[in-house]
Amino acid sequence: RHSYQPGERLPTGFVLRTSPTASRRSLALSSDIVFAASDRVDAHDAGTIAALSEAIDRSTGSGSQRAETWEDWEETMTEAAPSIALLLPHTVHSDLLDVYGLEIGSGDRRWAGDIDRRLLPADDRPIIVALFGCETATAGVDYERFPALFRRAGAEVVLATLSEVLGRHAAPAAEELVRQLETVGGETPVPFGEVMVRLRRRLLLEGFPMILAVTAYGDADWVLTRGDR
Repeated sequence: RHSYQPGERLPTGFVLRTSPTASRRSLALSSDIVFAASDRVDAHDAGTIAALSEAIDRSTGSGSQRAETWEDWEETMTEAAPSIALLLPHTVHSDLLDVYGLEIGSGDRRWAGDIDRRLLPADDRPIIVALFGCETATAGVDYERFPALFRRAGAEVVLATLSEVLGRHAAPAAEELVRQLETVGGETPVPFGEVMVRLRRRLLLEGFPMILAVTAYGDADWVLTRGDR
């Protein structure tokens, strides 16, 4: 999917978004991951977030960092410049502002109008963003939906959900996504579209149908590799 943003005001008249070409069609992924989660993820099963953190460390070799607040998130993005940004947020709405936002930690919120380049690596490094929270693909109107905002901020691929999801299901889905991304980079190139197929098969097999509500924005033909970007 590609997001369309009608009526968007652009300072330079146009925006160029990254997409594969004949000479540049790969995304080199490192083992660096920055993730954050709303405390609500632990509401049903205490320790879900801690278990996810441990699982990510096992997959990446302790290459992950957790942000407790949005301020921590910005600082960690600048310092670590990861290739994967993993968010398990709570989707919130402001009746006063009539706008949606993402909540992490204990009530720390970032509204749609404040989602910009500050939330991604500062040096234009390629990055995959996963938003495994409730209705992260559909909350808001065209120009303020989260996938469109993160794509405009510089993400090559954004995963988001079309419906409500349970925190205790989002965490295993996020863990499996990390596991699948860590397996790419062998002798046979793997396009991102194939990773999504594998992710859906595995999570359905394990009893997590919520993965059918996850869609990817960007280009399925990006070939994923390993190493320094």
